Amino acid sequence: MSRRVFVPLVAALLALSTLAPAVSAQGEPVLFDACFNGQITLNAADNNTLACSWGAKTKGLVEMFVKADVRSFVLTDASGKVVWKLDPDQAAAVWSDPVTVTQSDWGFECVRDVGWFARWWYPLGALEPGTYTLTRNETYLHPVNDGMHTCSIGGERIPPPSLYPAGPLPEVVVTITIV
Repeated sequence: MSRRVFVPLVAALLALSTLAPAVSAQGEPVLFDACFNGQITLNAADNNTLACSWGAKTKGLVEMFVKADVRSFVLTDASGKVVWKLDPDQAAAVWSDPVTVTQSDWGFECVRDVGWFARWWYPLGALEPGTYTLTRNETYLHPVNDGMHTCSIGGERIPPPSLYPAGPLPEVVVTITIV
């Protein structure tokens, strides 16, 4: 797994696991990761919410990422018909303000045990039963840095670089089955 995916993946999974609201049939958001390829099965009555996050060593690095991140989403049904779209301006508006976290709570070993992250949640709502394809396209307007090369996981140093280049990221596709 490339470093470009590994550290944000760990941060996203940890952010979701520590900050996700309870899942219930009473309309609580059901978060699902919209930032990595995969498959998920959800219930037709669920209040589905797309979720991503970005973590870094400093608040400024998180703010720089949010300013550089341009993403859009398209949801199609099994016949390929577009049933929902989210353009980059709409997507940019839902990043949370950066919040501080204790790195060791997330499994990181850092000289300074403080980190920052921003959360991205977008309500998708309930969907009719069927199979859908969610496609995310994303690009960075300028290079972004997470600073995580100064940390370790399980005693193993996270390899540099912490700098991710400007430009498009690989397309992400999530297959969603609604039952």
